[in-house]
Parts: sequence; C-alpha cells; structure tokens
Amino acid sequence: MKRVILLFACVLMVYNTDAQPGTEKNIFLSGGLTFRSSSPTQMQRDGGVTTTIDLPSTSSFGMHAIGGFFVMPNLGVGMGLGFDRDKVTERNRGGWDEINEIMSVFTLAPTSRFYLPTTDNLSVFGEFGIALGFGVRRDVFKDGTVTVTDEFSVREFGVGITPGFNYMLASNIGLEMRYGFLGYESQTITLDNGDFEQTVPVVGLDFDLRRLMFSVSFFL
Repeated sequence: MKRVILLFACVLMVYNTDAQPGTEKNIFLSGGLTFRSSSPTQMQRDGGVTTTIDLPSTSSFGMHAIGGFFVMPNLGVGMGLGFDRDKVTERNRGGWDEINEIMSVFTLAPTSRFYLPTTDNLSVFGEFGIALGFGVRRDVFKDGTVTVTDEFSVREFGVGITPGFNYMLASNIGLEMRYGFLGYESQTITLDNGDFEQTVPVVGLDFDLRRLMFSVSFFL
C-alpha cells in the first residue's frame, strides 16, 4: 500500500497544468474500482508437530461512480452509485466442510462536494453524502453433496463526510484519492422468513485502509 501511495505522489510531481475543478467547469464525473483478497493461515506447534490451519479467507470487489454539476464555484451537488460484493469462506466449521457468506449491495447516495484549491493543480475536497444501500446476503453451507442456503435481505444507511484530494493532469482530467469517513452508518440484516434480524450501528471517525479509493475524474 505504501508503494501505491508513493506512486500516486510521484505522478502528482511529474504533471503540471493550470486547472482547477469548479472554476470554469459545469459538470464533474468520477469513478473507480476496488478489489481485495486475503487467505490467512495460522501455525500451531504441539511438541515437535506443526499444524497449519486455514483461517477464513475473504475477497471483495466494488464499483463506485459519482456525477453532478457545480451550483457555484468550487461547490457541486450530484449523485453517487455503487456496487459491492464481499465473500467470506470458512472450512471445517460446525460440522460443515465449507461455509460461504456472500453479500451483494447496491448503493445510492445524494452527494455534495466542496473543493478547496491549494495549488494550481491540487485541490482538497470534502464530500457530504447520505447513502442508502440494499442487497442480499447468502450463507451457503456445504457438506459433501449436501448444500443448505440461508438468504437474508440487507439494508444500509449512512450519513457523513469523506475527505479527498484531486490533482488535475490536464484541463479536463484528474486523479482523485478519497480516504476516511466521519459520520454514522448502520447495517440491518433480516432473514427472509423473519425469524432473525440484526442491526449494527457505527458512529465515529474511520481511517481503515478499506476506505482508501483511487479514481479518475473528469470535468466538463
């Protein structure tokens, strides 16, 4: 991750063009992809015997885009769209050979952005948004040829501020980095037959690396 951030900084130093979002432009567009995967293991030693245990593996994929227009210099309003898919796989737990937890969520987010120019090319921005998400989660239990599936509905809500940077590579194209979140989020998971419901609310400042996103931005 340090190498990715360093590469982003090097690109900013190489390019130089006099342009700023929101000064002579009317429309802004931005989009990016995210992907993460991990397969951790744990080693246990008992005497001279070493055992390797597979911990839950995870993978995720996301697509996010935002578009809007400037209502005044440096202040824009728009709409964000997103899709995220997360999968967690556990093996040999609870008498099952494999358990897969797969969640897919679509997000709609009315958004406003304020850009604060710091140099001829670099702007800091704060993005305020209200996110509404909906989707499904499927828990798939496998044991030999036997497969059992539980299906849940997922609802998400969030309101808060995300900081970021935008660096103009040309008069209409820039590189964007968003990182962090300050606000409130909640996720409600309900079993389709209504026998189970769980709501997890979270309030605070979050700088987890999962919040880090690089995007390409366009100003028209």
